[in-house]
Amino acid sequence: MRIGLQAPRKKGGGAETFEQELFEGLLAAVHEHPHTLVIFSKHPRPADLANGDQIKWIRVGSVGWRNLAANAKRLINWGLNHLFHLPSPFRNEHWIDAYLHDQQIEFFLNLVPETTPTEVPYMVFIWDLMHRILPFFPECSQRGAWVRREARLGQMIRRAAIVGVGTETGKQEVMRFYQVPENRIQVLPFPTPRFALEAGSSLTPAQTSIAGKIGGEYVFFPANFHAHKNHATLLHAIAILRDRHGVILQAALSGEDWGNLAHVKEMIGRLGLGRQVHFMGFVSREQLIGLYRGALALVFPSLLGPDNIPPLEAFGLGCPAIVADIPGAEEQMHGAALLFPPTDESALAEAILKVHKDREFRESLIVQGRMRARQFSSQDVGQATLRIIGEFEGIRRCWASGDHYPSRYNVARLFGE
Repeated sequence: MRIGLQAPRKKGGGAETFEQELFEGLLAAVHEHPHTLVIFSKHPRPADLANGDQIKWIRVGSVGWRNLAANAKRLINWGLNHLFHLPSPFRNEHWIDAYLHDQQIEFFLNLVPETTPTEVPYMVFIWDLMHRILPFFPECSQRGAWVRREARLGQMIRRAAIVGVGTETGKQEVMRFYQVPENRIQVLPFPTPRFALEAGSSLTPAQTSIAGKIGGEYVFFPANFHAHKNHATLLHAIAILRDRHGVILQAALSGEDWGNLAHVKEMIGRLGLGRQVHFMGFVSREQLIGLYRGALALVFPSLLGPDNIPPLEAFGLGCPAIVADIPGAEEQMHGAALLFPPTDESALAEAILKVHKDREFRESLIVQGRMRARQFSSQDVGQATLRIIGEFEGIRRCWASGDHYPSRYNVARLFGE
């Protein structure tokens, strides 16, 4: 089949890291499958990309203007469909539709979830359903966020030919919230990012420098400042370690402000942790490696999952992981992380203290983490994804690419008949 996909986004957050890993896995695996990958991107074809017949690169332009036009078409179609029960006058409702028709794309893989074609069957990966799990958090509830998320994700998931998730827990959530048949959902464990597996054992000067700025033993939490990331439990645990156990431990927080940084800083002041908490901002991948390698442990108290990337990065880089025991965490961690109740700061403090004091236990976490990291690679997930799409070919061959079915106007329905 001719499989279309949009090139992944560049910025290195968790979602973008997953997109890049899957993209690289697909490129590495496609030569073992009878498919052609047609990649749509605003950027020119990379010079180091293989020139094989199975990988096509299509440059797209004026995406912003195309998106505005597509939104207008979508609004008009919606009005005629819902208010007058008439067929859509515009066949295409997304900027990428015309490209898919021109290239005779038979199946689309949504690396970027916002890119959902109108007619071409597609596969989409879902790593969390935050607005359904945590609907009361400000990032889900303010300024119509819940309505927008539900409208976008609900339609995208229900219309998908295949929904990919990382855990059985994620599968059950999709089935429960959106009534998607089980046979349309595939569990594909998320891969350990390749950079974490391939990083050399010696630290570069930049990696040593960023860890050295903290000035003491520290735990590391890489996360943008959203409320659901649960910085609060980590901060209270650091205060408990100081007040109850006499352990002065530093905390390194990387990430950008998405609305909750002021609240985190206020809490730091109230707990008297000003000298123990270090804001690293958005860090480069090289600096990220240094922070993982220099940390006592990754502490990941996020209330959202079940598929999270930072614990996988920590596993690959030899950093012990202390992770919130949310639904699906045990399944994703495979016993390689120390789990704690996500809002129990005393339990988190005890977990950190155990890793701090028991060096043998810490080493065992590192060994287990490295084993977990090697279980699922980017190429493994790329292979599995192409195999699953290939199984859909028996259905997809039922119609030609670009077929246009005639509209059936039922004028009587306008008059309630």
